[in-house]
Amino acid sequence: MLRAFAFVFVLSTPVAAEVHAWDGADDPGFAAAREDWLSGSDDMAALARLADLAAAGNLAAQVLLGTVVAAGLVPEAVDALPRAERIALTRAPGGLSGTSWLRVAGQADPVAGALETVTVGSQQATPAEMLAALETLLAAGETGPSMRIMTGLYNIGGFGPTGGWTVTALLGGHSTLQGHGAPLLSGLRDILTDPSTGVSDRMALAAVKAALAALPRTDDLDAPLAAVCAAGCPATAEACTEALVQATGGLPGFLTLSPVEGLVDSATYQSSPRFAADLRRRLSAAADSVAGRDACAATLIR
Repeated sequence: MLRAFAFVFVLSTPVAAEVHAWDGADDPGFAAAREDWLSGSDDMAALARLADLAAAGNLAAQVLLGTVVAAGLVPEAVDALPRAERIALTRAPGGLSGTSWLRVAGQADPVAGALETVTVGSQQATPAEMLAALETLLAAGETGPSMRIMTGLYNIGGFGPTGGWTVTALLGGHSTLQGHGAPLLSGLRDILTDPSTGVSDRMALAAVKAALAALPRTDDLDAPLAAVCAAGCPATAEACTEALVQATGGLPGFLTLSPVEGLVDSATYQSSPRFAADLRRRLSAAADSVAGRDACAATLIR
């Protein structure tokens, strides 16, 4: 439940949260598996190492493996495996099709439970459950997952204690989001100031304007995509960046931030081969529309 259903809450920027420390993250075996995963050199071997660690009770491995599997960030070769091998590689034992490792981890760590709501539970979770998960993730310094669940709440919309637009107005400027809530706040401002929408709330609009005014400069939100374009499409880097940003729906952070900040910080993730591979997997379906804006950009995600 939102801790303070009062729009004055947004006027004082919350102190930056310390990123959550995961049990098992300092295990040398996990560190090696994490580096294998980031390198993208042998995805199947990296998944197997994470699966072995998860089965042995390493919470960090359970969380990273559960998150990437739930997000669909696994190689196509996984789908080609016999069913039993596929389940053993990607899920915990239990039931006919195994159990999400996030669900297992969530029994020991509430932040893992909140991540499950973002990844495997968002289609079934109520707005109140999504809000509770959001507050847990913001307090844990989990930028990417917080951004994803806030976007879900924004898309649900509405005002009130668990209304998606109220949540956006109150928490869209939270320091954990590192400015990535700006597009949502701007979208809500446009909704509230456009007479054709039929949506009006004076207090919400005041809160949104205050949040936007308090945010630091957000010019660098597109920087990870700009870096990809500068490396892969130097001749059309600006057009390439614009095309990829548009493919994200104007929310670059939804795809560019680390899946688990406490295990792989976003800067490390964005500079790794893993990031480029995940970007292709997530945006490949949009390649044709991207090609209409910049042909080179489309080659980066096909």
